[in-house]
Amino acid sequence: MQQKANTRLKQYYISLFILLILFLPSTGVISESETSIINPTPIIFDISINPTKVQPGDQMIVTASVFDPDGDKVSILFDWGDSTSSGWVGPFDTGEMFEVSYIWEEKGTYNIRIKAKDIGGTQSEWSDNFEVNIQREKKISKTETVQLAKKLIERFPNSKMIFSLPIFKRVFDYDVTDLISFDP
Repeated sequence: MQQKANTRLKQYYISLFILLILFLPSTGVISESETSIINPTPIIFDISINPTKVQPGDQMIVTASVFDPDGDKVSILFDWGDSTSSGWVGPFDTGEMFEVSYIWEEKGTYNIRIKAKDIGGTQSEWSDNFEVNIQREKKISKTETVQLAKKLIERFPNSKMIFSLPIFKRVFDYDVTDLISFDP
C-alpha cells in the first residue's frame, strides 16, 4: 500500500512539472491567476482497518491519513459497501492520522473504499476496496441445549449424572438436568 502511495506521489510530481512547463509564461514568472488553476489532488495513504472480522453490531475502526501536496486541509468520504456513506468527514490537516468508526447491522462481506477532497474542492479517485467480514457467531440456544441433552440422556441414561456436574452448570449457565423432566 505504501509503495502504491509513493508511485502516485511520483506520478503527481511528474504531472505537476509538465503542467508548469506548459503554462509557464515566457517571462519565467507564474502570475496569481495562473496558480489558482493548479490545485493538486490529495493522496490517500496508510489505511488500516481493525478488526477486519466482526459480528453485526460490533464497531470497526478505520485509520487513515491523507496527503495534500500543497498543504490544504482535507476531508474524507467513506463508502461503507452497504449503500451508505459517511458523508464528508473533516477537514483534517494534511498528513494527520484520523479514525472513523462504523457498525454494520447485517452479516455479510462488504467492500469499503475512501475518497479525499481538499478545501479547494479537488477530489481524489476512490481508493482500492478493503474487504470486511461481518459474521454472526453461532450460539446454541437454551432450547437447543436442552434438546441435545435430552437426546443424549435418552440414548445414554447414565449421562444425566455427567450433565449434573458443576462444570456443565457453569458452561450452560444453568443446570441442564433441572430442565429435563426425564427419569431413566
